[in-house]
Amino acid sequence: MEEQALDFTVTATDADSTVPTLSADVSGLPGNPSFSDWGDGSGRLNWTPPLNSPGTYTLVIRATDAVDSSLYSEQTVTITVETIPVTTGNFVYQESAGLVVMEGEHYINQEQSFENYNWELITPAEAVGEGAIVAPAGASVSPPNGFTTDNARVDYAIDFTQTGTYYLWIRGYAPNSTSRTFYPGMDGIPHSSGKYFVIPPPNGWSWSNVRQGSAGNVFTFEVSSPGVHHLNLWMRESDVIIDRILLTTDSSFVPNGNGPEESQYE
Repeated sequence: MEEQALDFTVTATDADSTVPTLSADVSGLPGNPSFSDWGDGSGRLNWTPPLNSPGTYTLVIRATDAVDSSLYSEQTVTITVETIPVTTGNFVYQESAGLVVMEGEHYINQEQSFENYNWELITPAEAVGEGAIVAPAGASVSPPNGFTTDNARVDYAIDFTQTGTYYLWIRGYAPNSTSRTFYPGMDGIPHSSGKYFVIPPPNGWSWSNVRQGSAGNVFTFEVSSPGVHHLNLWMRESDVIIDRILLTTDSSFVPNGNGPEESQYE
């Protein structure tokens, strides 16, 4: 299904006890697919089909002899991607006049991390709505080799009528300098900058648009087509809290206090 992580492991053996090399051509898969050869006769495909990518895809996995590269065996895998269902009543926010304001607890979907962690619901008194979400204490939020889409993810559905460049703001709380960041993305694809979002500590509950890197860098997303799109937030550090999320086409807009009223949703 669109925006749901797909990963599986493949193995190969050789009668002469050598270890074959595994490879796969993922260029025909949309989004950011990857295939890793672990060097022990096994490998792994990791792919999250992006929104608007339903269809049937063919992947050819090859095992090549370790001694003679002209000797190989191939296996064809067929993958069918279904359209993500959008159910009325599951917090599909309505953008209006280039603005959408969402409560952190009103997400439409969650995906567990590679170690089965999820964003957790909490009800701090400082939250604007019914609650907020937090990256749980002690969670291993990044795989050993750094960020991948295996990190725990939470999704917010937005029905856009106005296309264009949207600026991202988030109201949250960072208890310290090691519990302040996460990765944003759109439609299952991490932001093209590869940078993480920062809620500067210790500012209490505050709005931020800070992107990792030089001062003045902010996160923007291009919405090129009307309809339902999904804002994604992946864990990076534990204990950071997300209360409210705002997207606006107004580059000069700066939210303060609790921010605007929550947008309408279905």
